[in-house]
Amino acid sequence: MVLLMYSFASPADQNDPALDDLFERLMVTTDGEEASGITREIWQRWTAIEDPDVSQLMQIGIRALNYSTYRKALRSFNRVIEMAPEFAEGWNRRATLYYHIKEYRRSIDDIKQTLRLEPRHFGAWSGLGLISVAQDNYSGALAAFKKALSINPHLPNIRRYVQKLEDWQRREDEENAI
Repeated sequence: MVLLMYSFASPADQNDPALDDLFERLMVTTDGEEASGITREIWQRWTAIEDPDVSQLMQIGIRALNYSTYRKALRSFNRVIEMAPEFAEGWNRRATLYYHIKEYRRSIDDIKQTLRLEPRHFGAWSGLGLISVAQDNYSGALAAFKKALSINPHLPNIRRYVQKLEDWQRREDEENAI
C-alpha cells in the first residue's frame, strides 16, 4: 500500500514534498477509508518536525490540550512558536487552544499565521469556520468551511455544517425577499 511508504519518511512539517502528492490523492479518491488514511498522513506530516526539542514540546502541548491542561499547553505552544516560527502546526495548535478558551481574536491571528505558512491547512480553515459560528458570523463560517472542503472534500462534520448554513442562508433569503 502506498501509504506505508509515506509513513516511514523522515519528519518534515508543512514543507514536506510528499504533501503535494497526498493532497492530489485526497482530491481524487472516492474511497472513504483511503481518504481517512491520507488525511491522517497529512496531519502526521504537518505535526512532524526534525528538531527533537520542538517535537517534544509539540507532543507535551498536544497532550496537555487533549487533557484540557490549558496553561501547560499554552506554555508549550508558545515555546514551539518561539523556537520554530515557520512551523505552521505550532501556530495551528495554539489557535486551537485559544479557540477552546474562547480567545477568538487570538485564535484568528494564529490561524492567519498558519495559513500564511500552509494555505492548504484544512484544519485551520475549519477552525476559522467554527470561530465564525461562535461569533454568529454565518456567512464567514460558510466561506471558511467551503474553503476547507475545497482542499479536503472528506470532512463529514464540515460538510454537515455547510449544509446547515446553506439551509439557514436560504431561509434568510426567503424571509428577506420582497
